[in-house]
Amino acid sequence: MSSGYKIVDHTADVGFRVWGKNGPELFIEAAYAMMSQIVNLETIKCVQKQVIHLEEKNLESLLHRWLREILFYFDKGLIFNQFHIEKHNLSDKKASEFYLDGYWAGEPIDLNRHEICIEIKAVTRHNFYLRANGPWWEANILFDV
Repeated sequence: MSSGYKIVDHTADVGFRVWGKNGPELFIEAAYAMMSQIVNLETIKCVQKQVIHLEEKNLESLLHRWLREILFYFDKGLIFNQFHIEKHNLSDKKASEFYLDGYWAGEPIDLNRHEICIEIKAVTRHNFYLRANGPWWEANILFDV
């Protein structure tokens, strides 16, 4: 079994169950899941990098913020199809604060090449969870559309 995601049926929103072999894989799969609903990832050229540093008190809040930040840049006209985490402490059970450093690669939206399929308004907290389940990490995420 490899990392991935699947759509979860929900009446009004778009939902995903996401899994990965570790924290970084799960965060990256969650980003792919969200962006794949917004735009065809194959149409995005990686001509620009957005360096990121995020910190939060717990892992759920860090995942939530990771996705909110991607939406923030989408609202500013940028789309991404590559997500990289270069440094993190996601597996540190004793951490009082969690962080990650990395970058996203993509480009400005070009409506001649990029069809916006679904406009996601927000990452909700409804039924949101992140947990290590044995050797795997999993999350449930709902997006307000």
